[in-house]
Amino acid sequence: MKEVYSLKEKTLPLSFSPHDFVIKNVEITDEYLTFTFEDDITYHDGIKELFPGMRSLILRFHLTDREIGAYRWKKNRFFPKKEGFRRFDEKKLSSLCGRCFTYLKHYFAYCGVIIYLAAPDTVFLDISADTVEYEWIEA
Repeated sequence: MKEVYSLKEKTLPLSFSPHDFVIKNVEITDEYLTFTFEDDITYHDGIKELFPGMRSLILRFHLTDREIGAYRWKKNRFFPKKEGFRRFDEKKLSSLCGRCFTYLKHYFAYCGVIIYLAAPDTVFLDISADTVEYEWIEA
């Protein structure tokens, strides 16, 4: 089952935001930023109620600008005033995939999306996109 939402309309979509889903794979191409989630998402409460019988989810953002703003929260134990977001190479996102790499939330804006991810540190993505596609994979 596919759902496609436009981010170029007057009214922004009200859609499902995967929270605490483990990211199995991240793929960045010239046209799309794609998140593939774990194979069994049925243990999440939101999935049980809203989408019963779904096994997994693929979330695809159609990029209007290839430039992705990627930042990673850096903690500094000795100099707390030096804590903050530092530039992060988005090509390294696929190396974070696994057991501890989770999708926290996203916020839609007109032709843009802000995405929060959690690895050992918080990763923040700022992308320009015109559509978002949810591809639900049934059990």
